[in-house]
Amino acid sequence: MSADNLSFREKVRTYLNGFSWKQATPSKFIAMGLIVLVFLIDQWSKGIILEKLSGFVHAKEITPFFDLVLVRNKAVTFGMFGGVTDTLGPWVFIIISLMACMALGMYLWRTTSVLIALCCGLIIGGALGNAFDRLFRGGTVVDFLYFHIGEVSWYVFNLADTAIVGGVMIWIIYSFFSDKKNTGNFEG
Repeated sequence: MSADNLSFREKVRTYLNGFSWKQATPSKFIAMGLIVLVFLIDQWSKGIILEKLSGFVHAKEITPFFDLVLVRNKAVTFGMFGGVTDTLGPWVFIIISLMACMALGMYLWRTTSVLIALCCGLIIGGALGNAFDRLFRGGTVVDFLYFHIGEVSWYVFNLADTAIVGGVMIWIIYSFFSDKKNTGNFEG
């Protein structure tokens, strides 16, 4: 039977049968440690911000271009899809985040590239940090880092967002400069 004639369930089963402990390289364990590290640092930083800035009305100026400000974000990264505010909205974002984490986890397990494994670790750790917020902090994500120069400003974000964007940017840059001959073996 050709791959085109397989049902979705059979394709998933075939894909998952390709996993083995022989693929458990040190870089994969480092990436899994990175997932945990990013998640813990993200949650620790948010806990401190919630403790120190709750009830604080204005931003706490750290430098002329950087402030700490507590924002409860109902949207996604950089305020995208902010119009989804009903009770179903957070659950949609949680499910999408967890599905993305599962897909990236499978990719992490199959990749032979150390750099791609680390990028997956950054992205998964950040996504889990924000999903945790949505589950246990009222359907919102705690954002607190605010950069600005005069009237020009950036969105308020958190360390999980930084890990996600950093992982994606490194992966994109790597894909431009990597050897394209190895596209069939999960090089990234």
